Amino acid sequence: MDSLLLRNIRVNTRIGVPDEERKALQDLLVSIEFLHPIVAAAKTDNPAFGIDYAVVVQLIEKAAMTERKTLERFAEDVTDALLRQFKP
Repeated sequence: MDSLLLRNIRVNTRIGVPDEERKALQDLLVSIEFLHPIVAAAKTDNPAFGIDYAVVVQLIEKAAMTERKTLERFAEDVTDALLRQFKP
């Protein structure tokens, strides 16, 4: 299985345990690693065989719209959205 790494996707969100911390938007840098075969996309140059990175960014941005207390919850929500979209 091949590995694709998307690094430093910047999103703004409200996150933190104390209520005070969640009052202001905070920057998050999100990195995602996909274990995904790239042979078909690489050999054919056909994006249908790859991952649509614009969709990945949109899903991360959508997840960032919801306020949370923990990064772990944010990561879980992003992972769930990506798995639903790309169905590995």
